[in-house]
Amino acid sequence: MSKKGRTEEEFDYNQFKQEAIKGLLHGKTLLGEQGVLKGLIKDLVEGALDGEMDVHLKTGKSQGISNRRNGHTQKKLRSQAGEVQIDPPRDREGSFQPLLIKKWDRSIDTGLDNQILELYSLGNSYEDIQGHILRMYGVELSKGQLSAITDRVWSKVTTWQQRPLRSFYIVVFLDAIHFKVREDGQVKSKAVYTVYGTDAQGNRDVLSIKVGQSEGAKEWGRVLESLKDRGVEDVLFFAIDGLTGFKEAILEVFPESTIQRCIVHMVRSSLRFVDDVDARLMVKDLKAIYTADEEAQGLTALASFEQK
Repeated sequence: MSKKGRTEEEFDYNQFKQEAIKGLLHGKTLLGEQGVLKGLIKDLVEGALDGEMDVHLKTGKSQGISNRRNGHTQKKLRSQAGEVQIDPPRDREGSFQPLLIKKWDRSIDTGLDNQILELYSLGNSYEDIQGHILRMYGVELSKGQLSAITDRVWSKVTTWQQRPLRSFYIVVFLDAIHFKVREDGQVKSKAVYTVYGTDAQGNRDVLSIKVGQSEGAKEWGRVLESLKDRGVEDVLFFAIDGLTGFKEAILEVFPESTIQRCIVHMVRSSLRFVDDVDARLMVKDLKAIYTADEEAQGLTALASFEQK
């Protein structure tokens, strides 16, 4: 392939297809260090860069009319097909600034970063991620590179966690979800503290998500203090479960708020000693009580329930 600019005719698709099929039949993969797509990516990227150079020279973006091509440089790019070496064109003035692959870019695949983050979120260690990326894509990444990728996400998470909130919310739901996660090579239980609120205009928003070792009223108190520090001054209703000390922790931070036991948790508690065969009918009767439009209607449904 000529180093003075590529044309469409220089890339023989049929030849590439035949070579790719031959490689697959001999055990090669599409992706990875020996993947059959590496050659195609190289040709397409170099062809696009040469096209950019042609436009750069023809449209007068260079500093002088004497500017012309001046050979090629070399650089390696990370891609999902593995590490690819390309030969970008250069001009005599050094004024060429490619758009597809900028001068300091070392990757043409943002999806690789997403896969690293997904593996990290599943609890894989940096060593595990290194091995996976090397096997799948033929790209060898250092722990420093992996750390830089994950740190970019954590900065966004921190910004979101510290964003200012509204001063007043009609109702705020507090609940902790428990997950099993892999940490330091061990499976541990974590409590994810979730805060979900509705403001006076009816807008709903997740106000906070915080990970803790276990659920407790004291930890909830710290979560609520954080909400206050971020601008929340008053909450009309808090919807919570029956965690010991939960109500007291809330009233210590928001003493004027009304505490409402979560209906779902109350129904679940009501079914604790009910046989499974009777649970469905009991839930139906309880629903008639807590979905009543008026107090009188709810009391009537409660009286009917007590007589059964």
